[in-house]
Amino acid sequence: MTSLYHNVVQQKYELERQVITNALSFATLQPDEFAYRLMMGPGYMAVTTGEVTHIIKCIPVDVTIRKTKDCYTELLITICNASLYLSLKSRIITKFANQRECSYEMPTMYRIEETWEYLTPAPLAISGVYSEQNKAQKLRDHIMFPAERPALLNTIARGLSGHPIDTDAVSVFNLLDEASLNKIAENAASRVWNGFVTFGSATAGIFGILIIVHIVKIIVD
Repeated sequence: MTSLYHNVVQQKYELERQVITNALSFATLQPDEFAYRLMMGPGYMAVTTGEVTHIIKCIPVDVTIRKTKDCYTELLITICNASLYLSLKSRIITKFANQRECSYEMPTMYRIEETWEYLTPAPLAISGVYSEQNKAQKLRDHIMFPAERPALLNTIARGLSGHPIDTDAVSVFNLLDEASLNKIAENAASRVWNGFVTFGSATAGIFGILIIVHIVKIIVD
């Protein structure tokens, strides 16, 4: 009987050890997933410093769900009149979120208080505006983007590091809106103008010195 008890306890320890070992594989790449699996529930986050991962328990707070015309992977919330986001599974409040394409065929849903909530914005009246082919292409892009994202990130990283890339694959202009381009143009024009002003001031100063020297020379002579 004692031997059977020890065997059961040993198997329990081995099972727990295996669970922790599996969770540790997420510690570096997915710290929040690691905290969720290790603590077996939401409300925890993990911070890796060196070869150590610290588990942090968050304090629960009341939030209000908000809706916008855009879609995000995280849940949109409001707390103290601030627009924030709630991460999936771990339920951690963050300032930033992953924006995604809105899809009414594959809507964004969240499990809130044992109920699945549908939070995708209602479709606009677009009958006759978009063809079925355009709708199918949009759905295809929505489905394939997660699979194509690693290749896009690799292309961007290669471009930033000076390696040759396919210019048809990505364009930096897609990252800039009209306001950003106007601001860049204004900053460039301001720098050029400041350069002219500085050059003009320096030139005027040199001419002033030459004139003074010339006047002094005339007086001395």
